[in-house]
Amino acid sequence: MNNIVNSFILLLIWGIYITSFVIYVRRRQLSMNMGLNIGIIHMVLVPLSVFATQGSLAGAPGGLIPGVDWALNGPAVLRILGMVGLYGVWDLLRHSLPTKPPAPPGSGPSMWDALPPLGSTHLIVAFFVGAVTLFVVTGVSSGGHWADAKGEFLLTGGTPAMLALSLFAAVRLAALIALAAMYWHDQITLKWFALWMGAMCVVDLYTTGNRIFTLQTLIVITALLMVRGRWFQIGVLSLAALPFGVLMTMFPLIRVYMHRWTGGFALSSATSALGEGYVEAKEYFLPNLGIGEFLMGVTEGININVLVVVVEEFHRSVGLLLGSGILRGFVFWVPRSVWPGKPPTLSILIGQRLLGGESRGVSMGATIFGEFWANFGFLGFVMIPVVLYVINFAISKLIRDTTMRTIAAFIFGYSVVRMPVSDFTVMFLFVIVMLNMTRLGGESNGLRT
Repeated sequence: MNNIVNSFILLLIWGIYITSFVIYVRRRQLSMNMGLNIGIIHMVLVPLSVFATQGSLAGAPGGLIPGVDWALNGPAVLRILGMVGLYGVWDLLRHSLPTKPPAPPGSGPSMWDALPPLGSTHLIVAFFVGAVTLFVVTGVSSGGHWADAKGEFLLTGGTPAMLALSLFAAVRLAALIALAAMYWHDQITLKWFALWMGAMCVVDLYTTGNRIFTLQTLIVITALLMVRGRWFQIGVLSLAALPFGVLMTMFPLIRVYMHRWTGGFALSSATSALGEGYVEAKEYFLPNLGIGEFLMGVTEGININVLVVVVEEFHRSVGLLLGSGILRGFVFWVPRSVWPGKPPTLSILIGQRLLGGESRGVSMGATIFGEFWANFGFLGFVMIPVVLYVINFAISKLIRDTTMRTIAAFIFGYSVVRMPVSDFTVMFLFVIVMLNMTRLGGESNGLRT
């Protein structure tokens, strides 16, 4: 009976979020809340719907992430639906509240003027230099699994290593925001915007093994086209979504093989390893690739398995974090040698202490709802909009360029659905500094039509 009730609640939640999404599109203005709406639909509601339709979700290969059952895990599913639904109701009600247009940039002197100015070219060059440098420094270029190399780099490098990775992530995000703002103000064409971002995504996918930047890029391009009413381009983009989605579904297995070469990095060995990964992924995925498997692949749906485990087991196995998992983003700079009890990253707590990956340096995301459940329990039902409002308010005050501020808030809203707030806060502090140093030229009036 519970599974029927939960399925009906999920259907109602879909109606709430789609209604909000339509309102956002009609308003034709980006915002952090719009990013959250799209992120929750993409990374929570779609895999939850596959879960409900199939009745169960298989765990990850290797047994680290267990399978879950829609009926057997019904109480946990109901709590998850409660958090998702209540945030959706709040988001829908918020549309009836008066809204203020983005504040124009200040014309007076600013403390940021003392910093050296950056242009979009500087950010693009910094991205490619940073990607190659970290590819070598983290040990990925030596061959092996990208995640193992990154885990070892963080383990041996400590806080400086984490800062280096956060700084690179901030550079690529600042470059995306700056180029998106330039496209909005017709300083670059859609073709050049897409070409530059495509090149950056290819390099990032290969050197880091992570898909989040590619997802952020696609979401930003799609959202900008929606706001500008470019429906033909959106249609063309939708046609390309199917083959790209199949490739992204196969990518988790491709990336296991794509750095497996011997004798050092060389173009021939890299091409051979990448080809081996593609063949293995094609043989594994394509014979049984149905709609459900496709949707789980393009939404990082395994996070839903982790979310269910977190809601069922986290407080019993680890304890209630009482907000320390979120506040960690403001004390990341304190070395653990100085503060041995510094809270670890939530994704590491989940991966190592809850899912048993201590010896493998595992970290796992549980979406924003798992994070707030781990920190606040049932109070997380109401803390989500409170914490996100504070973050949105801070962004509105700290980034002076209206257009870049609006795009940044949108990306934060989308990304924080998947990434721990503390991790994203560290990176976003760097992004804020870079955006305030960036000079685009031309007029900046905000994302309004």
